[in-house]
Amino acid sequence: MQYTTLSTLLSAEGVSQLIDTWPQKCIDSHGPVSRLPPLFSNSLLSSIESLTEGYNGKLFEFNPNSRDAMMHPVRDLSAVDVVKRGSTAYLANITSLLPGTDTFLHALEHELGISRGRARLTAFISSAGTGAPVHYDAEDVISIQLVGSKKFFTAPVKQIRYPYGRQYNEGGPAFELIYPQVNSGFPSYKDQSFEKTDMQPGSVLFMPRGTWHHTEAEVDSLSISIVLDPSVQIDHFLSQIKATLLQDPAWRAPCYGFGKTDGVDTKLWNRLSNTIYKLTKNHQNPNSPIRSFQKDSRYVRNPDTDPRITIDNGMYKVEFTGQNPQGQKQRVHLNMPAEGGKVFQWMANTDKPFTVKECMKSFPQASLADLEKFFASSEETGFLKKLWFIEI
Repeated sequence: MQYTTLSTLLSAEGVSQLIDTWPQKCIDSHGPVSRLPPLFSNSLLSSIESLTEGYNGKLFEFNPNSRDAMMHPVRDLSAVDVVKRGSTAYLANITSLLPGTDTFLHALEHELGISRGRARLTAFISSAGTGAPVHYDAEDVISIQLVGSKKFFTAPVKQIRYPYGRQYNEGGPAFELIYPQVNSGFPSYKDQSFEKTDMQPGSVLFMPRGTWHHTEAEVDSLSISIVLDPSVQIDHFLSQIKATLLQDPAWRAPCYGFGKTDGVDTKLWNRLSNTIYKLTKNHQNPNSPIRSFQKDSRYVRNPDTDPRITIDNGMYKVEFTGQNPQGQKQRVHLNMPAEGGKVFQWMANTDKPFTVKECMKSFPQASLADLEKFFASSEETGFLKKLWFIEI
């Protein structure tokens, strides 16, 4: 695979290091701003004033005069005002300000192997002598220095690896999801040795989640952060178990207790271990129908496709409402020979979920290989949806 976008942020050696170690440790790269993707040479990013004048989105600040090191929302001041009073301003999302941002982020997401929409652009602005206090993030960050210089200090969080939830600073308020993660005690950066990275215009720092860090701006500083928030392993399991259990009306029942209990039906949990076993077995098997195309793979026609089929000189003209990869609806027009048209018509007339085996029973002359291509194209255009969960 070509890592064109990553190579503009890191050297070829840095990309190799990233592939081998990410997200285990920080990786930095240095050079002129001109080496970066054209996006970062946009005039809006050439100075602090030009960016802040064009920004009217959510604004937060690190206030060094505050008793805590938390980031707080700002409602009545501009980013310039925040910097003037000695705070570090955080512009929560500048993605829509810069032409070409979506293209850049989609390319980056593709090379990192994460889903679309899981990366966004933010900005940090600090006046000389200020910076962000010590904290860690629960997202991965790529920091790109564009204006001025600053010192970036980093150290791993020892107590929690890959923290989940949100930003945390030592001594700050705990949040609900941190408690299951503190088997080794609440995170602390005391007695931790921090590494210093000098950030000059054009410097790039890849920083994984769970990294203590703080910054010190030597002069007025502007940096862009690419925030990466891919799904984590538990998300995949939870989405699968939820989709599986949603097939059972007992799990969909609301929990009313009417003052006696919390309404939770504990008897349901007796069946849960068998469901999880079936789910695990299917996902461990690379040839499982939910992981590959098999005769037992299940599909359903999307309900709003509104298919229309006409026949002209033996050719089937098919028209339906589909959905492109970006989630936008589109009208799809297809011409197909009779053998494909008849399969399509069978699918159009089938409202309930069906297996590939059921389709083959209606069309015994169709090979599994031919149907795989047909099902794949039908799924790509949004006509079919593969049911990705086990049947209970």
